[in-house]
Amino acid sequence: MESERIQCWIYRDQSIQENLSRDVVIIYNLENSLSVTVNGKTSCLKENDVIVINMNSNYVCDCSDGLYVKYALNDVDLKSCLSGKQYTFVCDSSLELNENYNGLRKVLSEILIVKYYKHKFGQIKLRQLFYDLILYLLRDFAV
Repeated sequence: MESERIQCWIYRDQSIQENLSRDVVIIYNLENSLSVTVNGKTSCLKENDVIVINMNSNYVCDCSDGLYVKYALNDVDLKSCLSGKQYTFVCDSSLELNENYNGLRKVLSEILIVKYYKHKFGQIKLRQLFYDLILYLLRDFAV
């Protein structure tokens, strides 16, 4: 059975914490504000803000009144796609105004639509969106 390349969890008014995340994690804040602390550094995300959390990071999402999505990019699939190379992504829309985030938001929204509305040809579409997401991250946010 094939592993899920992209997993999604939707949280409302709920805090989460993870230590030494194996996957690259993306947090997309949909409603109100969200405090995200990654390896001791805190960002305050407003509505539509996005932050990428790199592999092997510790993070806490502190939310008492909001709605956000956590995406996890499977580490094995990601490493395979990147020919074994490990990249660091610098992506926190709460720190800068940048048009590059619009494409990223569009792909993240499409992933939600395909996953939760059981899109026809959903698995094929999710593969395409996985690669689209990787391309956005590499092109606009990799260091």
